[in-house]
Amino acid sequence: MSKKIILLTVLSFLAALFAAPAFAREDTKLDLNIKSLDASKFPVIQAYVTVTDRDGAYYRNLTESNFAVAENRFKLDSFMIESSLKNMHVVLCLDNSASMKKDMAELQRAAFTFIKGLDPTDKCSIITFNNKTSVLQDFTNDKYALSNAVFQMRARGGTLLYDSLFTAINKCAIVEGKKAIVLLTDGKDESYSGSKPFSRHTLEEALAHARQVEVPIYVVGIGKDFNENVLSAIANESEGTYYYAPSPYELSRLFKQIVQSFKTYYKIVFATPCQTRDMTARLVEVEATIGDMLGHNQVLYLAPGPKSSVATGYGSGSADDGYVPIKDDCVGCEFREGAKFKHLRSR
Repeated sequence: MSKKIILLTVLSFLAALFAAPAFAREDTKLDLNIKSLDASKFPVIQAYVTVTDRDGAYYRNLTESNFAVAENRFKLDSFMIESSLKNMHVVLCLDNSASMKKDMAELQRAAFTFIKGLDPTDKCSIITFNNKTSVLQDFTNDKYALSNAVFQMRARGGTLLYDSLFTAINKCAIVEGKKAIVLLTDGKDESYSGSKPFSRHTLEEALAHARQVEVPIYVVGIGKDFNENVLSAIANESEGTYYYAPSPYELSRLFKQIVQSFKTYYKIVFATPCQTRDMTARLVEVEATIGDMLGHNQVLYLAPGPKSSVATGYGSGSADDGYVPIKDDCVGCEFREGAKFKHLRSR
């Protein structure tokens, strides 16, 4: 069978998975967002989700009784929910090019507000960019050190946007658990004289890297000189959120909103019902219900191969012959309860 036919078969099966969800579709009044999925501890899978109403207000204090989880249409009987995530890693990636000079005081005040809002066990890193990328502070939960780094910022030079974003993603690649990047810029990727592109890395390379690392990027655009399509793409392609600040006086409010949103994550932990290391794409569905309100979403991950110890997000790897095999024969495999699953939900 040719690779083209195999690929079409795979895509057809994938379409069938999405077309035949495990949960009944109804009118949804909740927005459930799967911000990231961590399969690095396969067969244990961790999904990070938020639940909001249609106005964007976050729901807190939800429990297992509010959620349902399925993999490849097989509804799971056992999973664990954790809220108020601990030990989060966040990178503040801040534009300190020459054009930010007039807004620098408000940016520093906003970053200080963000740092104050972090939990004691959260760790933050400060990266700034102009003509070069500077790591002013590595990951730490020392809020004094973080604040000191922020107030060392001086505006000068051009906007090395994509290279700096790539550096921030590299930072997140070496840590486990929940992670995020907060990117602020008022401009495009260009030198002080206006020549572009300025970075060695392209936007496409940065986005591909973010998808591979599975880190959401929360993007704040300020002023009028940036490319909103680019900033929106960075946020959307990484499962983050885009914010627009029409004036620097909006920054503190937006940064406070972003850090508060981190406290409304739910971590869903479950053991895959098919623990075979076969490089197959698995479809994970999550549903949330609050009274008569419903929200649902789905995401793919790629199981590791026999010689691999790490599973990846779907699309970040492929089989040797150029396609990702997808099997349905694992649906209904025996579910193996792990010792970590103390809170079980029966249906």
